[in-house]
Amino acid sequence: MEKIVKSVKKIGKNILDFCKHNSKGLVFMGVGLSMGYLINTTNAERIMLKNSTTASNINKNNFYVETYLDDANEMEDNRDIPLEDVPPGPYPNDLMIYSFPYDVLETDARPWNTPGIEFFLEYDGSTLPSGGINNSVKVKVLDSNGLEHRKVMIYDLFDSNNIYEIPKDGSIYNIPLPNLTQEMADEEIYGDYFLATPALVPGDITSSAGVGILDGKSDIYDLEAVADNWLNETLEGENYSWGDVTYDRITNFQDYVVISRSYGNGE
Repeated sequence: MEKIVKSVKKIGKNILDFCKHNSKGLVFMGVGLSMGYLINTTNAERIMLKNSTTASNINKNNFYVETYLDDANEMEDNRDIPLEDVPPGPYPNDLMIYSFPYDVLETDARPWNTPGIEFFLEYDGSTLPSGGINNSVKVKVLDSNGLEHRKVMIYDLFDSNNIYEIPKDGSIYNIPLPNLTQEMADEEIYGDYFLATPALVPGDITSSAGVGILDGKSDIYDLEAVADNWLNETLEGENYSWGDVTYDRITNFQDYVVISRSYGNGE
């Protein structure tokens, strides 16, 4: 556990830098990361990820992303499940995938308006064979309810050229990785990714149906969300304010600009 904590702290600012330098630009290019609210119904929705290999004698854990419309926290949440609470596998070697918002998590529950979830890949075990072992990340949307007007995207924070759109039909999407070598394993964390579900239409953050339920267009309801939360500020680690489109911890003119530029787009 100390090894994981040390590794995450070493690269922990990657996602902050990624959001600061890319969120606004991605919105205006149509990727819409700053619209990246995750699944948004009152029931938990789950996306499953697995750090996978066909090599033998290696435990592979599942990692789950859950999001809730109401009563969930950006940081510690009573629905979170620490990785150390998951029963250990039968082998001495572990190929791990997890998030680390405040602890090493196997299940990470967030509110509907989180910008996304950073997750990590790590190997812990005996020396790997010469040439390494095959490796990939498998992703599956277990329930697409709430994703009708969203995409599921994964961004490689070590290589910005690697961007993956995950199908929402329940099929397994395979993110190929280079062979995992001992040199990579010695880096402790050898993979750093960000999962988000951006709106298909930048500026679409709500609808007449209620908070967080997207309608596939940028319209008056989205502007009202900004107006209703005008100048609301949140601290680091707190839930983001509804209407904080750019995730800069304050609802202000910048959020209004994003919605205005896409106003009238959509269904």
